[in-house]
Amino acid sequence: MGVARTTISRRAESEGWTYDERTVRGGVQRQYHIAALPTSIRMAIQTYRFKNHLPEVATPNLPVHEMDKACVRLAPAQEAKALAKADLVRLYKGAGEAAAWGRKKEARAIFLESYNTGISHPELFKHLGAVSEPSLKRWERNARNNGLSSLADNRGYWKRGQRAVTDEEGMALLRLALNPNRPRLSEVIRLCRNVMNEMGMPMTRSEDTYRRWINTWKSTNYDTWVFYREGYTAWNDKVAHYIERNYDLLEVGDVLVADGHTLNFETINPFTGKPCRMTMILWYDMKSNFPLGWELMPTENTKAIAAAFRRAVLRLGKLPKVVYLDNGRAFRSRFFKGAPNFDEAGFTGIYSHMNIAVCHAWPYHGQSKTVERFFGTFAEMERRMITYVGTSIVSKPPRMHRGEKLHRRVHEKMTGGMCLSLADTHRAIATWFDEYANRPQGSESRIAGQRPAELFEAGRGPGVNPELLRHMMMAEKITAITRHGIRFLNRKYYHPELYGRTHSAIIRYDLQNPELIYVYDADGQFLCEASEKVKVHPMATYLGTEEDRKEVAGQIELKQSLAKQTTSSARQFLESEVMPETRRQLERQGIHLTNLPEERKKLAAPAPMTDEERDQILKDVEDLEALNAEPEPTVEEEVYVPEVEDESAREWMLIEKMSDMDRMYKLLEFEVKGVMMPAKWQAWMKYYEETVEFKTYKGHFTDHRNQMALVYGHEAAL
Repeated sequence: MGVARTTISRRAESEGWTYDERTVRGGVQRQYHIAALPTSIRMAIQTYRFKNHLPEVATPNLPVHEMDKACVRLAPAQEAKALAKADLVRLYKGAGEAAAWGRKKEARAIFLESYNTGISHPELFKHLGAVSEPSLKRWERNARNNGLSSLADNRGYWKRGQRAVTDEEGMALLRLALNPNRPRLSEVIRLCRNVMNEMGMPMTRSEDTYRRWINTWKSTNYDTWVFYREGYTAWNDKVAHYIERNYDLLEVGDVLVADGHTLNFETINPFTGKPCRMTMILWYDMKSNFPLGWELMPTENTKAIAAAFRRAVLRLGKLPKVVYLDNGRAFRSRFFKGAPNFDEAGFTGIYSHMNIAVCHAWPYHGQSKTVERFFGTFAEMERRMITYVGTSIVSKPPRMHRGEKLHRRVHEKMTGGMCLSLADTHRAIATWFDEYANRPQGSESRIAGQRPAELFEAGRGPGVNPELLRHMMMAEKITAITRHGIRFLNRKYYHPELYGRTHSAIIRYDLQNPELIYVYDADGQFLCEASEKVKVHPMATYLGTEEDRKEVAGQIELKQSLAKQTTSSARQFLESEVMPETRRQLERQGIHLTNLPEERKKLAAPAPMTDEERDQILKDVEDLEALNAEPEPTVEEEVYVPEVEDESAREWMLIEKMSDMDRMYKLLEFEVKGVMMPAKWQAWMKYYEETVEFKTYKGHFTDHRNQMALVYGHEAAL
């Protein structure tokens, strides 16, 4: 009742409420009979128990179906209206009970008139409207006999859950409604009537009935409705369960998000000189919502991403732990992603160099990238630009629509036909980024009330060395080494260390500084720092400057030194490259050097040297030293051999001019062919076989002897 206990006690005494006394601990308790209480008191008790879903006080002897109806769990709207009726009945009866004897009817009439005018109890009047006295008496009688639930509006209760639409009609409607073309419901119903009539099953219900049935089915099968009519992307955006991130677990700089955005205003393309919508690559801190580094390019590419990332790290002052990337082609590039090994791709990856983990967003799942939401806010800056073209077809400015000649003339007059330059666009973006970072975020943001700049500055790093960052961000690529060096980006790079190499190599390069590349072999060992080759003047001696002549002289000197290097390293090259490859080629043709005939194998194992032969060799050494006293010709000199009539004599004279290793190869060939050799060359062969050089390359000499035996053996057979 909303009054004190003493007030109830005084009223009970004055009105003579019937009660029974019951002895309890601490005294005597009065138990009042509910049926004997005044109507307003009974209605208050029933209202309290009804609100708290307790059993009703009244337990009338009702039929089963009426009891079921009374015990129905009401909907919130039904329950609210039933309570409003109960309150109005209680107030109506209370007005009569409070009046003096003989004035009760008049008091109730005054109360009802005041209520129906909306002056008193306006909230009840809003729910119930004008009410007559017979209605109030009926409500009071129903509440007393059947409980407050009987005051609820139960119209249509017994038909609730029953469908007037048959299963056949429902299936026919769904087959037409779940169409990717998304037909209107009126079209679906009209077409369904035609189909059902042709099948001999006419649809007799009204269009509103079928419309309600479709909407009811849609409310309980919304996932199917959206997926079939609008596709997976709409299902993902409207129906699918979403995961909420706890950004409190991150620190500033832990995760940087990157994505590309096509600007919704025009800028002069520096490459073509024509207006276009440039693409902005932005790196964005996930913790603080702070825009870090950006780059503008006509299209999204790895060069723009690398430049923007470098700026972002410099501004952040430290390296991030994770980069969260888009699934675009540029972001998926091996330049950033890395590769398992050299043979498969040849890239180590820009992020792996810096120990940064890479995470890619789900395809067609823009809400997973926080920067996508930022681009929606960024449209505010785009709308400020004089060359704004709209964020969608619907939002295009009037000057871009057909027939809007006045708007076009006004725009041309305002702009003078001018367009933003690339520098102007950069300045405008930087100005707006500062403005955005220093204003409090709205209530919808996860950092509501805070400024991104404050969060960012609190977690900013101490700084990063720009030169070290530049080296770490160098990209890697597999390329081939040729006689010209390395060809890359339509440039040629060279270093003396590349001379004589024709294998694949890994190069590391910086797109911001393409004049130098760093070359590594397949095992990752550093080879050299190659610079871009300089073309020389065709006639520097006669027509060129002093610098041109120096450049030509330097390159000639380099060429001569490399030629000398080839002469001195031929033996090592023969051992490591020529002989193993020759052996492999013969084996691929079925010629195995280990399966030679017995008479040829004897050539590979010469007889032991006797003491007499050793003395003879020592004697011949003196002659050989005198013979070899003359210096060997250099690369620049041509080997001079006197003209002789005997061809064999000429060959022996050439042998005298050869190096020791080449002479041994030639003499082994003569020996296998069965050429009669002078005694001094036989003695020299035995002498050379005792030298350290021969013992070091003994295996190669043996292979050469076997190969010659095999080759000349085949020729003899032919």
